Amino acid sequence: MRELLQAAGFWGLAVCGVLSLWPVAFARRWKSWNLYLPVAGLALYGLYEVALPSEVDQGWRMTAVVALLLFLWLNGMAKVALLAVLQEKAGGSRRRLHRKPQRMWQAILAVPILAGCLVWCWRTLA
Repeated sequence: MRELLQAAGFWGLAVCGVLSLWPVAFARRWKSWNLYLPVAGLALYGLYEVALPSEVDQGWRMTAVVALLLFLWLNGMAKVALLAVLQEKAGGSRRRLHRKPQRMWQAILAVPILAGCLVWCWRTLA
């Protein structure tokens, strides 16, 4: 049962990472689901950590989990900052906010964050 919970936590974090990488428009402004992926990732990390036996060395899996969690939080903070800037430029209008290039900027911000997390993971494993 522990292995199943551990796998669910790990793969859930991976799915949250992929969803966070995918640029989704801020359709509902501060209520957009993609802003809350770091919270879901933290809950899945908690599930992973609870199922983790204390005497087993995780090696590369723990490094990958920390890199995924780091990516989720840094990318989440970038998305919140981007939404704040875009909303200020739109003057609070939902219609003007939808006209702004949201997805492009999300992708531009996510790629260097992902690259940094991958480099950190690679250097930690080497």
